[in-house]
Amino acid sequence: MKSVFNSPTPTKPQQYDVITFGAATIDVFLRSSEFSVVKAGAAMPGSGKAECVPLGAKIEVRDMTIATGGGATNNAVSFSRKGFRTAAVFSVGGAINADSILGDLKKEGVDTYEQRYPELYSGYSVILVTMGGERTILTHRGASKFLNTALVPWNHMNAKWAYLSSLGGNIDAVRAIMDHAAANHIGIAWNPGSVELHYGAEKLEDLLHKTAVLFVNEEEAALLANEHMGNTNVIFSKLQRISKGVLLVMTRGPQGVMVSHERAVYSAGIFKEREAVDRTGAGDAFGSGFVSALLEVGAWNADIIKEAIRRGSANGTSVLEKIGAKAGLLTREALNDERWKELPITVNDAS
Repeated sequence: MKSVFNSPTPTKPQQYDVITFGAATIDVFLRSSEFSVVKAGAAMPGSGKAECVPLGAKIEVRDMTIATGGGATNNAVSFSRKGFRTAAVFSVGGAINADSILGDLKKEGVDTYEQRYPELYSGYSVILVTMGGERTILTHRGASKFLNTALVPWNHMNAKWAYLSSLGGNIDAVRAIMDHAAANHIGIAWNPGSVELHYGAEKLEDLLHKTAVLFVNEEEAALLANEHMGNTNVIFSKLQRISKGVLLVMTRGPQGVMVSHERAVYSAGIFKEREAVDRTGAGDAFGSGFVSALLEVGAWNADIIKEAIRRGSANGTSVLEKIGAKAGLLTREALNDERWKELPITVNDAS
């Protein structure tokens, strides 16, 4: 790959609370009552449902929204809105889309360390959203999967935490980021994508051991545990053994979340949404909300884990009530609104 340009390097090291790594995209949301959800055949992977449109038809789209997305930018904006000094590291293509992504982050107070590939498109997604908020994402990863860690100005960035989301299967980049973080006593939160998880538990073992907090949804957990969807407790128990002491977080969509920390398993439902408009970005919102509680303390205990679950759930619910991955992200003040005060959480001994 040629013609790679970095953003200007600061003259002296910058101290951040958190640095996010992952994709940066332009997202186009199309919402229509003509997008149908049907039961999928046995050969269809995932949730067992499919989103369908009539072949050859011209579909009327009720709403269209264009926004920035991608794990690096979604998480960075979430942390910044909560008052943390934040930087984002990602790669973009040339021209207009890249400038839109960078402009959006600048308005949110996020420092960027981007790499540019002018001959490529920036990451681009088209999201087909049903009236019930379910969606199918058509994604072109573009430049977002070509992050070159050799060009990251490590000596000019200090941080308490690194938050990694999917790098499009670029496992060498994941390993380089984690090696740097581990060597510099930086906490690592990892939300791998399915492309990374397809490497399997054995090949990812060294990365899991460097991770402080692991985020997966239930489908991703089943993939990593090599189990069928539906066997929730079996999936979670197997993942506990694979991750060996990592603070493990498995989100379950409308069914809530399961968290394993030391010998305790925490289970919670969700805050009731006013209207599920779009679930895109809810996972990023939960993870960044969760880590925002960990960022404020040195040691974790049961109260901190419960607070992290509360913040993650509030952030995720707020996001799914709006179109786009960023529109509903909560500020630190909004997290303390009366609406988000109470979330029943049960705790059981894992032994």
